[in-house]
Amino acid sequence: MTTRRFYSFWIKYVSSDEELNVVGKAGNGEDLYDIIKKQEPDVVLLDLVMPKVDGLTVMERVNKDQEIRKHPAFIVITAVGQEKITEDAFDLGADYYILKPFDNEMVINRIKHTRVKKDRNFAKVQKVNAYESKKEYMERNLETDVTNIIHEIRRTGTYQRLSVSA
Repeated sequence: MTTRRFYSFWIKYVSSDEELNVVGKAGNGEDLYDIIKKQEPDVVLLDLVMPKVDGLTVMERVNKDQEIRKHPAFIVITAVGQEKITEDAFDLGADYYILKPFDNEMVINRIKHTRVKKDRNFAKVQKVNAYESKKEYMERNLETDVTNIIHEIRRTGTYQRLSVSA
């Protein structure tokens, strides 16, 4: 499938979900940056390899632009799996980094989860309450906790390689 056909398919696929609304489509990084400024989307799917301006630069520009009132969540979908580039994406605010090929439903779920997380303002690192009941603790979203821990580790510079197996 060509890149153009892939993105056309994806826009139709995302638009078919009643909970989601596509507010723009960009063929290059400059156009994507303009869409973010004008449309103020909740979530942006972006590739790192784009004409004119790459995905990391788009994220950097959005972070530095003080005229943008609503900063979107970024979900990076790319074929680039280099560790340094992945770290850079998370440092610039990526909520997820998904390598191609990927499962369509998993990406839709990430979009919804990211949108809900931003709506509920879960972007802040949650503090653990020593007096929290076991029931309250278990009700918290584990995935949100793990994502917040990863962001905190990256922010503070404390980083260890972790391996998780199923």
